[in-house]
Amino acid sequence: TRWNLPGTPPRNTRSPGRSVSAWKTSLPLRMPDLIMSDLHEAADFVTSSEAYARRFSGRTGAWFLRVQAQAVLGMLAGEPEAHILDVGGGHGQLAGVLAEKGYAVRIFSSAPLSQTRVESLVRSGRCDFSSGDVLDLPFEDCSFDVVVGIRMLSHVRDWPALLGEMTRV
Repeated sequence: TRWNLPGTPPRNTRSPGRSVSAWKTSLPLRMPDLIMSDLHEAADFVTSSEAYARRFSGRTGAWFLRVQAQAVLGMLAGEPEAHILDVGGGHGQLAGVLAEKGYAVRIFSSAPLSQTRVESLVRSGRCDFSSGDVLDLPFEDCSFDVVVGIRMLSHVRDWPALLGEMTRV
């Protein structure tokens, strides 16, 4: 028996069940046409939704987020006052942890709506948020000490351009 978990596409479109195209149109959060037409890349829009955040609920999700935070904090150990750009960080998985440790954090997302999950961090002054084209970041060269992009690379069609921008700023 082949199991198709809720919220995941079928592994084989020839098997019984919904096709991949039917799965894509049934996602709980769809990108508005206006946003898609205005942006070159919007890979982080869905990852900043409540539906996506539910993937990390429960014991396994908490463990994953803890390991992820420990790994990033471990890499930052030699940079205690780093200014960090979190590209696609509207999911809020790192911004709060980094801000609690005293880092200056700016989240940059492809869409203003991605601020929803990090709104309390922004309102409290614990991080900044801005949005625009992730393949043309609006920052000067070498503006940040560290740039992170958790789970962005595999979702961006033009990933070489994303890496180029992330290393530039």
